[in-house]
Amino acid sequence: MNTPNALPPYTQRGMTLVEIMIAITIGLILTAGVVQLFIGNKTTYTLTEGQARIQENARFATAILSRDLRMAGYMGCGNSAMQGDGSGTPLIYVNNLVAEPDPNINFDLSATVNGIENAASGVLTSIIPGTDTITIRRASESSAQLTGNMTSNNANIQIEENSGGWEKDDILFVTDCTNADIFKATTVSSGAGKTTIAHAAGNISNKLSRPYGPEAMLMSFISNTYFVADTGRTNQNNEAIHSLYYIDTSNIPVELIEGVSDMQLTYGENTDSDFPPTADTYVNADNVTNWANVISIRVALLIDSIENVTDQKQSYTFEGEEITADDRRLRRNFTTTIALRNRTP
Repeated sequence: MNTPNALPPYTQRGMTLVEIMIAITIGLILTAGVVQLFIGNKTTYTLTEGQARIQENARFATAILSRDLRMAGYMGCGNSAMQGDGSGTPLIYVNNLVAEPDPNINFDLSATVNGIENAASGVLTSIIPGTDTITIRRASESSAQLTGNMTSNNANIQIEENSGGWEKDDILFVTDCTNADIFKATTVSSGAGKTTIAHAAGNISNKLSRPYGPEAMLMSFISNTYFVADTGRTNQNNEAIHSLYYIDTSNIPVELIEGVSDMQLTYGENTDSDFPPTADTYVNADNVTNWANVISIRVALLIDSIENVTDQKQSYTFEGEEITADDRRLRRNFTTTIALRNRTP
């Protein structure tokens, strides 16, 4: 006989402790799986991002150095003007009129490229000790033809248009592919369809070494020194960030690309003076016998990921040395060899 108020035996009235524990366990397992998947994906993403950043920074740094090195010694004339007959004798005489010039404002055959091996921190502010530096000197790609004051040796020169955006105190380079002068612009004034550039104050003479005709070209004088230095910034682990810098005739360091922790340079020297010239040996800056004979440069850059992207300290090889890092940054070695176009036919 059934009791009217009794519940059917199959009616659910709650969950047992065992069922709750099983449900919690299954939930924890699923949550742990999701968290593990998230951590794994984040680790992979961070590592991939670090690798991509290294590749990008390496391409940028290599492109900048390659472009400038290839142009070393450029005078606006054919490279035969630098190489001469293969004996290393230049065909263009360069006269420097800048009064008390900075050492980088120098342009002779032996000074268009030179470097320092294992530079000390006192050479340039915050430079990383043990890294190399290199200085490239040349004229700019942009130029303007002379249009006035060409029949005599005047205290100024005139061009039709200020295509180089030249200003007062700029260091300029004028050449007719036989002679050349480096001078500081005293004033730059435009009017009546012409630009007049005076060269009095700041120079040892208010006149150039000779009158220049309409075939002469006016260009900027460029002297860039590249080096690796401490940026003064740190990553998320409070570790120093290093970058590739350059400094020009203004003597103001400019940061180019971060994540460059070392730069080592070797120089291809034509020791037997054959023509056309070929690099007979590659040596560091201390062992170059004649900078005029350097016709190529091998650049080795060590690029890091800036942030710690690996789960343990990494070992890497740079310039033949096996090194174990003291952090968890990713590092890669990039090497390229660059020919100096103005010293080879």
